[in-house]
Amino acid sequence: MSFWNGLDARERLLITIAGILLGVLALWFLGIRPVINAKADAKTAQTTALRDLEIVKSGLPKLGGGTASTGTQAFDRNAVIRTAESAGLNLSRVQPENGGALKIWFDEASTSQIYKFLTDLTATYAVSVSSAQMTRKSSGTVNTTITLQPVGG
Repeated sequence: MSFWNGLDARERLLITIAGILLGVLALWFLGIRPVINAKADAKTAQTTALRDLEIVKSGLPKLGGGTASTGTQAFDRNAVIRTAESAGLNLSRVQPENGGALKIWFDEASTSQIYKFLTDLTATYAVSVSSAQMTRKSSGTVNTTITLQPVGG
């Protein structure tokens, strides 16, 4: 306190103004600006998500949209392995699910290989795709998780 009292009135005024200015700048950069930017970022994310939704909706008819397959052969784990090998894919993981379903993972695969795999599998075996998730990597490949459900039987 002795430091503050030892200053001239003009010096105290300058330090007070600098403190207020620093407080206003901190409030702007740490409080107000992030909120404004978050709103704009959320709008951009929403626009991107809506665009992605339209792309997926337009591609669903080509994949069968999760409907029953045209294949008649019995579906099992070996069918997945054989079809993946013929499509040039390496399975990362195969996990059994309830009701005879299988959850499968592919890492670093091309989208055309994944689509060929799904087309061949559903055309040959009595199986449908109940869910699929693709994550694009910076290398242009995708990591994919697919849940396959046997049809009938």
